[in-house]
Amino acid sequence: SSSPTYQPSKSPTKAPSSDLPLVIMGDNGGDNFPLGRCEGDCDSHDQCQSGLLCYQRGGMEPVPGCDGTGISGKDYCAEKKNNLFISGNNGNPSSSFPLGLCEGDCDNDGDCADGLVCFERSGMDVVPGCAGLGVYGKDYCYDPNLSSPTSSSTSPPTSTPTNHISSSPTYQPSKSPTKAPSSDLPLVIMGDNGGDNFPLGRCEGDCDSHDQCQSGLLCYQRGGMEPVPGCDGTGISGKDYCAEKKNNLFISGNNGNPSSSFPLGLCEGDCDNDGDCADGLVCFERSGMDVV
Repeated sequence: SSSPTYQPSKSPTKAPSSDLPLVIMGDNGGDNFPLGRCEGDCDSHDQCQSGLLCYQRGGMEPVPGCDGTGISGKDYCAEKKNNLFISGNNGNPSSSFPLGLCEGDCDNDGDCADGLVCFERSGMDVVPGCAGLGVYGKDYCYDPNLSSPTSSSTSPPTSTPTNHISSSPTYQPSKSPTKAPSSDLPLVIMGDNGGDNFPLGRCEGDCDSHDQCQSGLLCYQRGGMEPVPGCDGTGISGKDYCAEKKNNLFISGNNGNPSSSFPLGLCEGDCDNDGDCADGLVCFERSGMDVV
């Protein structure tokens, strides 16, 4: 150009990341176990090298200190530090309880190690003394003697959008017809960890196991906002709801826990080998979102 611009960019180039890329090294043991930092797929902390924990995910949650998103639902080893970790739920696996600092999912102070308290959340509340946001709605153990982090300053508001009416509005009808009303029930939270509303009905939560649902229903466990079969809406991220079994895919357990869920039935997971499945069934191993 005859008049080049010499003004520097407002956004400086980011420094290169020192995080390691997420990589799958194996599944359910092998020569590559115990796994190193940012390596998967782990099922428990003892499958990671010393100083690392298994960062369990329900989807594409970022793994602390690692680069990329990896494979949805796969779990990777990461440094503990003060990052929020899900180490167990409802007392399983028993080896993870009592939970340590910044570990979840706790239901009460008794789930936490001495000196720690269960920080109960209804969303993505910051857990004092812990880094990250964790899983929506999951509760973590924290040290009440630590000061709460300073809240960040509010960013300046965006400019007001233009509200003037277009001089040439479009009158052409939409190509997509209005959908017929759904017969699915809305997702609703009726309680947590037992109560008068248990066992829960269809599309009701928050359940922790199948036996908290009424006869003919299973607890559909989620790590985020996955749709619940036969139910309307997204509910609360990370909360689990009762749904009809039919031939829907369900996570009933992992790595043999809870033992009452094994062997797994038709369309149930997470299996690691054929021995995890009921007679006549085979474990369909996936590396992504393959159709079962």
